[in-house]
Amino acid sequence: MSHHELTPKSRYAEYRIAVGWDRPLGSYFAQVINHNPEPAAQSASRAIGAVLCRLAPILHLPDRWRPAEPVFIWLGADRVAILDPAEVVDAVAPYAVIPPVLANVLALDRRREGSRHYRR
Repeated sequence: MSHHELTPKSRYAEYRIAVGWDRPLGSYFAQVINHNPEPAAQSASRAIGAVLCRLAPILHLPDRWRPAEPVFIWLGADRVAILDPAEVVDAVAPYAVIPPVLANVLALDRRREGSRHYRR
């Protein structure tokens, strides 16, 4: 299994973002996990943040004014295998700095490690 930790964009500094190839699942995977959820005491600010998230595209607010919503993405652990590295790269692109060679590195990981199917 390959595992590549990516550098989060400044707005998502507390997030952990990873992509890779999972040989036992025969799929690429992507994970975006917020390790610093807001405390429950801040429910009012979360409610205001939710409203701003909905209005931001309509009002064309700059990114720095948009609240960071909790995000959890975990692709590739489902019944449908992800066989194109571009899918996982595109999924994490809003949250992480993407190295230009990442898709190629993932494709090489898959070729090097193989899939879950064994040859006899």
